[in-house]
Amino acid sequence: MYKQDTDIVATWLAVKSKKLGYTIDAEACHKTTSTSGRLKGKARKQEKEKEKEKGKAAQTASNPAAKPCYVVKIKDFVPLAEFLVAYTKPIIKVPVALANALDRAIVLRTQRNEYSRQSTSREGKGTQLDSDVTHSYFLRVLERVREVLRPRMTVPPAADPRPKHAKRSFPADSSDAKEEEQISNRFQMLDLEEPSQAFLNAPGIAPQPRVQPLVKSSYEAEVDQSLEEKCMASFCLFEYIGLIRSYIRHIWEEYKHHRLDLISVAVTTNTAICLVRDIEEDFVKRFPGVDGNTGFKETVQTLFQLRCCLRGENPEVRERADDSMNFKIYDLAEEYLVTTWQMMTSLWDSLEPGKVLIYEPIEDREWELDWDNMTPRQKFKEDYYNLMEGLPDLVQIAIKGQAPLSEDEIIRGLRDVAEKETTSIPLWLAFAFKCFLEIQHTMKGEVGRGYEQLKRTAIAMKTSMTETVNLHKSPQLPRWPKDTLSEFNAMYGAIEIWVVQDFVQVQRKTLIKDTGIRHVSHALLKRDPLLCGLFEFALKARF
Repeated sequence: MYKQDTDIVATWLAVKSKKLGYTIDAEACHKTTSTSGRLKGKARKQEKEKEKEKGKAAQTASNPAAKPCYVVKIKDFVPLAEFLVAYTKPIIKVPVALANALDRAIVLRTQRNEYSRQSTSREGKGTQLDSDVTHSYFLRVLERVREVLRPRMTVPPAADPRPKHAKRSFPADSSDAKEEEQISNRFQMLDLEEPSQAFLNAPGIAPQPRVQPLVKSSYEAEVDQSLEEKCMASFCLFEYIGLIRSYIRHIWEEYKHHRLDLISVAVTTNTAICLVRDIEEDFVKRFPGVDGNTGFKETVQTLFQLRCCLRGENPEVRERADDSMNFKIYDLAEEYLVTTWQMMTSLWDSLEPGKVLIYEPIEDREWELDWDNMTPRQKFKEDYYNLMEGLPDLVQIAIKGQAPLSEDEIIRGLRDVAEKETTSIPLWLAFAFKCFLEIQHTMKGEVGRGYEQLKRTAIAMKTSMTETVNLHKSPQLPRWPKDTLSEFNAMYGAIEIWVVQDFVQVQRKTLIKDTGIRHVSHALLKRDPLLCGLFEFALKARF
């Protein structure tokens, strides 16, 4: 997240200055967090955990392993930088990595400050909000720090055109003889002597008492919990998400053109979903909501409404009576995952506890149309159909199904939401389903290719396992251990249930028996190549 760069700057300023004798006015981390009002739910639990940490902080002196953490105040950034620049014995050089971190922090905050300025101008306000003033102040501090440190910044070395294996350097005046001497054995003139008997019979050295290692303190930049700071964090959050989405679309495009294999893109996509989940969890820790849980709506609402305001559009306006959203801001809603979240919430609320949503397979697929050339209404309709067909099957696996060959983050996320008391869909799960939809946008009519590949792999493995088991039934060969045989049988059964018979549709077949809805075999796997890739990876990893 963006705060890592400011923490890097704060840590370097504090550690360098303290080492040179500067007295730092820093506060312990556990003293900087304060809450107002009565906390509920998860927030109350987190506060209790913080109280326990405060009690443990008193034991830091007796526990050398504890690593104290301090907060560097914003007002101290410039004095620390000026102190380091004024120090000349020796001259302090600013590392390239620190200069880059400082530049990144300034660029991100400058972009966010520009959004805030345009919003204020659009609404006709003559003065900035208090939160805007605070944010602008921090930006000016960082720019002043960069200006002060600029004379001490290290110029990055020019790139060496030689390959890595050729970058070994020798003295300029080295001759052929010296080079030959350098590669010869420099220890060849030494003699290896045997230890004397007296040395061997000498008493051992008494063990020295173990010295506790010196524990270094860690520092981080002061951060306020204002709305503007949270909006800044949200801005960075969606910038990262946008980059990840772009890369996922790229690798599935590569798979479509047979330049990458299914397992690679599936594992990469699932890992990317895990990454977004971790990023959101870090966001929640820094900016907890009133109930201790910063959900999708709270995270996105402020930033999305700000962008709509800059464009002069109201998200609540509908051009037609039957419109589900304001399609004039469809691109913004897509950028912030609003459309996917709204569809998921609508379908999730329609799922009755203990029942499975029954849907009619959609026939009017518009695969011949390029996604970029569709109108916003066509895109919304296509995504809604895809979610309506895929979500119920995934929910059935997550809540009622047997353990599949492999679980992706979508199945785990649906199970987590179902087990919680709240029905709020988190941001990372909306991102996961957006990946589910964008994979179908990319693959189009070839979206079922993943299942065909999984089927070929599963049938080949099933045939091989059958032949191997039959071979070991021969009296001339030793019988397999029961554990090995049971593992083979389990794998054989999983292939039969999930790939050959299709567990999901077998369960649904009884539900749609008297409804007139036709049965579609392997409907989920034919539209979810991500799950097919993870299934194939699980088969190859175990067999």
